[in-house]
Amino acid sequence: ELSRIFLELGGGNAAILPRIRPIGDVDEHDFILSHADELDPAISPAIAPAVRQFLLARLINEWADAHPETGLARALMGFPGQVFALARSLAALVDSFETEEISLDEIERLMGADFPEHRLAMLDFLAIVRKRLPEELERRGLIGRAARRSLLLSREAAHFEKHGSDGPIIAAGSTGSIRATANLLRVIARLEEGAVALPGLDLSMDEASWQSIAEEPGHPQHGFKQLLSVLGVDRKDVSFYPGSELGPAAQARLWLASEIMRPSETSDLWWPSLAHRSDDIRVAMGGVELIEAADQREEARVIAMIMRRSLELEGRNIRLITPSRRLARRVRAELRRWSIELADLAGEPCSQTQGGAFLRLLLDLGLSRFSPLEFAQLLKHPFFRLCAGRPGFTSLLCVLEIALLRGAVEPKGLFGLRSLLAERMRAATDGERPRGRLHPSLARLTGADWRAISDFVERFSAAATPFLDLMAENRHAPLETFIRTHLQCAEALTRSGRGLSLLWQGEEGEVLSDLFADLLGHAAEAPALAPADYAALVAGELAAHVVRPSTEDHPRLAVMGLLEARLLHSESVVLAGLNHGLWPAEAEIDPWLSRPMKAQVNLSSPDRRIGLSAHDFVHGFLSPAVYITYSRKIDGVPTVPSRWITRLEAVLNAGREPRPALPRSSPWLAWAVELDRGEARKTASPPRPKPPLAARPHVLSVTRIEKLINNPYLVFAENILGLEPLDPLSKRLSAADRGSLVHEALHDFAKSSAILAEDALERLLAAGHSIFSPWFYDPQVQAFWWPQFQRIAHWFIDHERRWRRDCHGQHCEIDASSAIRIGDREFIITARADRIDARRDGTMRIIDYKTGQLPSLKAVEEGFAPQLPLEAWLLGQGAFSGCPACEVSELTFVRLTGGQTPGEVRQAGNGAPAEIARAAHQGLCKLLSGYALPDTPYLALDVDDNYGSAGDIYHLARTREWRGSAEAAGEAP
Repeated sequence: ELSRIFLELGGGNAAILPRIRPIGDVDEHDFILSHADELDPAISPAIAPAVRQFLLARLINEWADAHPETGLARALMGFPGQVFALARSLAALVDSFETEEISLDEIERLMGADFPEHRLAMLDFLAIVRKRLPEELERRGLIGRAARRSLLLSREAAHFEKHGSDGPIIAAGSTGSIRATANLLRVIARLEEGAVALPGLDLSMDEASWQSIAEEPGHPQHGFKQLLSVLGVDRKDVSFYPGSELGPAAQARLWLASEIMRPSETSDLWWPSLAHRSDDIRVAMGGVELIEAADQREEARVIAMIMRRSLELEGRNIRLITPSRRLARRVRAELRRWSIELADLAGEPCSQTQGGAFLRLLLDLGLSRFSPLEFAQLLKHPFFRLCAGRPGFTSLLCVLEIALLRGAVEPKGLFGLRSLLAERMRAATDGERPRGRLHPSLARLTGADWRAISDFVERFSAAATPFLDLMAENRHAPLETFIRTHLQCAEALTRSGRGLSLLWQGEEGEVLSDLFADLLGHAAEAPALAPADYAALVAGELAAHVVRPSTEDHPRLAVMGLLEARLLHSESVVLAGLNHGLWPAEAEIDPWLSRPMKAQVNLSSPDRRIGLSAHDFVHGFLSPAVYITYSRKIDGVPTVPSRWITRLEAVLNAGREPRPALPRSSPWLAWAVELDRGEARKTASPPRPKPPLAARPHVLSVTRIEKLINNPYLVFAENILGLEPLDPLSKRLSAADRGSLVHEALHDFAKSSAILAEDALERLLAAGHSIFSPWFYDPQVQAFWWPQFQRIAHWFIDHERRWRRDCHGQHCEIDASSAIRIGDREFIITARADRIDARRDGTMRIIDYKTGQLPSLKAVEEGFAPQLPLEAWLLGQGAFSGCPACEVSELTFVRLTGGQTPGEVRQAGNGAPAEIARAAHQGLCKLLSGYALPDTPYLALDVDDNYGSAGDIYHLARTREWRGSAEAAGEAP
């Protein structure tokens, strides 16, 4: 970027550019020190990051094995793969010691101090690291990377101090937070042709505040205070570079920024400082706009509009500066609506690239024992190429998803997938009874469809079996074995028509290739890994390696992080993501050394990072035009603005004179809302479909009649349009599944136990176990549902003995069918009764088992829950097969919960069963009379009462649209 600026200043003419060399700084850790190419045999090579990580991971594992009672050991046992995350944090701690040129022996000073027990255990471990790590480095002839960087910087400083420079030398942009860097700057500043440019040193700060920031590492000037002390220069001796003096507006903005960041110790000076300076504040706030968005989606849209608008202003450049890469991705996506493509100059972690995501999906698939959710995500990834060139591949994936991945599926690896395929194929083609419910669309699959699915499963198995078996075995293996098997599987699944894998193409592919080449090159140093350890290692490496764009995509727009923004200046900037916890980020909690411990060994405070973030904010705030944005909510969770916005408000509200208010709303917000609205929204109304009579259902079950009463549109969608919702991927067993299992167990018991013998309880438990056991892979079935059924069984057998006393026979799960003629149309009413008891007095008792909530007496009597009353009417008509027409003396609900009270018996209504049945029949005839007319619509109801729910068709009926229209018009929805 600096070279490009020099070329622009030269008008594109030939020129000898100055020699530009970056200085690796702790707050610029992504730069590579270019001095490393000047080899010095006296300086040992640096240890490779992967080798050090493996070495530290081995030390952690060895110590945890020897101290199983410690929190560290318990963390490693409870969270597989945690060792590499701990190794990375431990490496960062070692780096901080090397950066600040503090020996690890200083840890000895902490021994015996009064610290919490878990911190003392960490000190015991660090004592081993203090000894073992230097020994390992010395044995290998290596040193730490941070230590080598400091040695190279010190060598450069010594060279300049002894020989001087052979021309002008300018050190610019560094805050000198590395001790060796500060020493180099000191030497350069004393050279005859040397100069040090300090970015953002506040020369207007009052002396009291300047002295107090020495104890405030979170202040943006704290680093400069320390650097000037090392340079031996007083602040008043620092001057602006000729030609860079600030104008009145810039001076006012700089003064306001200084007041915003005023140290807490001198905050009492706000009033004397701000008194009678309203004009300066107005000048400083000119060009500053605060935008408070509802959420990050709205914030990204507003930012995109601001950046798009800047293109209409001639010569205007604008840059988005944010520490949130997620927000940056949202903004880039919003800009695409105007065909504006931008790269994020801060780069993307490899884990967010398509190749990295594919590799992670393979890992997730292996660890989940072939979970349907992970498998579906892998199949739909853009890099997946197995069979992708064949016609109908997309249709095949849709059918495969319905056939094998939806519904309650037990993840059992590829073997389980093949078994499930065989089971469901037999169920769909031969009519065998499968475990669980099959989607009706499977019945429409042809033999060719099933053969295509089977062929695909076999092809996938051939490519993925070695890797998935390795991940499923849960045994330790060498790192090289994991990497090669993982990559072979990924390459086989991503190979294009030319035989080349998509993983290694482009800039992303180069970074991925280097990452795994580095791991393979040092795999011999790694300990044997479990599958979870390998997955954690790869996930961490993918997140740590960044893919940076080689060039800017747009000459006037840019998206960048805080580090990149320090090097550039722009007429307009958007400072985005100014939420507490984002900018500045919360200081990380070190699992090894607490704040007091770090202070005792003279390590920098974690708040130093906050000071650097504050410096970045001030740097952007000094731009001529500034837009400051933040969100009230992130992921639905309320948040608060950054501390610097709060301080800005405090400055504007200080004193008695009227100040320019910081607006909470902005026209950009209204424009963002209108952006997607387009034309004025039309008033929506509930759908009123009126299908022809021939298309209307004439066969209705009693449960379908209940749906027709409570929400007719649901019957229209299911029975007329033929729609049925798909089960979710990786569907967990639901309360409805539990009810089905209980019903099935009671039915099997009734079939095998015509006589209630002494061993009735054992028979019921045996029947239940045969039904529940195939689902024991789900923890909730074995831990909760089966114990609940055992309690139900005891309760049920007790009540069954009472019911059998006045009963000479029973019918379980029997069907009924009866015709009702309404005008010229005939309706067939069907039902399946859970149980009908033939009582000794010649009457019948109908029992309906429920595992959920029972319908209220009011719902039954008012006709909103007509299931049992209609079954009583059908029984009176002799409609049940194998059961003669008879009077019904009881309509009984039996609620089976398995809770503290395992069961409950309740009558369906207060009136006589015959009267309830007669009223239900009359209501049914009235209902069907309406739907026998062609003008009767199937209305979509916005159900808010206790009698029904919108069900699965809430979105199909577009309920939110017409409900919102009614509310906007002041009408009842």
